[in-house]
Amino acid sequence: MVLIFGQWLYGAGVIADARSQKTMSLQVSRERSLVKTLTWRVIASTDTFLIGYFFTSSATIAVSIAGVEVVTKMILYYLHERGWNTIGWGKNDVVPAA
Repeated sequence: MVLIFGQWLYGAGVIADARSQKTMSLQVSRERSLVKTLTWRVIASTDTFLIGYFFTSSATIAVSIAGVEVVTKMILYYLHERGWNTIGWGKNDVVPAA
């Protein structure tokens, strides 16, 4: 949630830095998408485990649930990320100030 809020602030222009003008014009690499996928899966799978444990009171069942969903959701997230990178909507070119 914090990451999403931070990305929203950055995208809305509330937070900016000297690199922002260069960064906006660069294409996102597949490696970056893959690393984002992996780090997100750690967070999301921990959440899934905790929810599964809360509802079942069984660490074994919670691990099973988290183990199954980690593979499918990693693939889905990566494809979702790459798909959004092909869409120009919401990407703005910034003209450097002279």
